[in-house]
Amino acid sequence: MNIIRRTVLTAALATPIVGLRLGSMPASASGHASGDCSSPFTLVDQSSYLQLPSVADGIAAGASTVDDDIAFFNVIDNNGNGLVCVKPSGSKAEAHLYYVNAVDDHSAA
Repeated sequence: MNIIRRTVLTAALATPIVGLRLGSMPASASGHASGDCSSPFTLVDQSSYLQLPSVADGIAAGASTVDDDIAFFNVIDNNGNGLVCVKPSGSKAEAHLYYVNAVDDHSAA
């Protein structure tokens, strides 16, 4: 796993993302909607994660491998439901071209 993904992983695990979204989705025991993400994050499964432009471009450029990105996804997916929340990094710095912000979704395991 490359240094950027490890840095993102460390930051994602150390900084919980908390948000509230009003809607009619069923709530989990934690009070959050099942399979829900705080804005501006988007809910994705592993297949969709691997197809995100920055992830796919990173694999194509050799900055990471499919196995690296699957391992990263699985570490972020703490509740094991196969879903995570992602958003673009927003950075255009060369070191962040293949980088996404990722956190686990709000559903309880």
